[in-house]
Amino acid sequence: MNKALITLYFALLISLPQTVFCQFFAGMGTNFGGAIPTEMTENSLAKIYPGAFIMFGNKIQITERLSFSPQISADYRWFNYYASQTKDTTVLTTVLNVPANIPTYYTANISGKIRLIGIFFETPFCFQLSEKFNASAGIYGSYNAYKSDFVEINVKIGEGGLLPDVDSSYNNKSNINNFDAGINIGGEYAINDKFVLSLGVYRSLSRFYKKNSFNNNTENDNISFYYTQLRLGFIYLFNDK
Repeated sequence: MNKALITLYFALLISLPQTVFCQFFAGMGTNFGGAIPTEMTENSLAKIYPGAFIMFGNKIQITERLSFSPQISADYRWFNYYASQTKDTTVLTTVLNVPANIPTYYTANISGKIRLIGIFFETPFCFQLSEKFNASAGIYGSYNAYKSDFVEINVKIGEGGLLPDVDSSYNNKSNINNFDAGINIGGEYAINDKFVLSLGVYRSLSRFYKKNSFNNNTENDNISFYYTQLRLGFIYLFNDK
């Protein structure tokens, strides 16, 4: 029974371009985005930079106004983040040859650089609003083929000078999830019968970092990050089928 259903499914896919209106397309453009936390933290910020993407897909006309556009894309995304945290502490030192715990504080400055190359699979439905404008909505899944989260940490005791600063660095890429899934909405404007301007917003529904990635920082234990991005691009429509 299962083999019959699978055979029927692929038979429908193969015959679909011959029985309905289909149009292949390719596109490219830029993206902006980052991993947004569920809770805002003090003394933290992020800087996003324009990335790039390429895409290929097939527009399948269902009705006069409704179409289905399965597509695959590859993109490069990058952004930096910064955070600073100050807490009270004590430092063991020697005063007049006598060991003593001196009350003071420390400041930890953290900076990170995230770089991602992802493969996206999308299944949006498009609705024609007018002769020139389309609106779209759908779901997507993605896989991070390359990921990097290079972190640098500087810890300073008091105003500095009491003890040397502590510097460390590491790559936190193992805590970034490989797979992602979410929703996307957008719109298209037909410049002519071959070129289309597209705008899309993507919102992840799965965590950017793995659960319990911040166990060493109790203040961040309950914070989750969800990737959100905006894509702006041009699409080229090939000959109709």
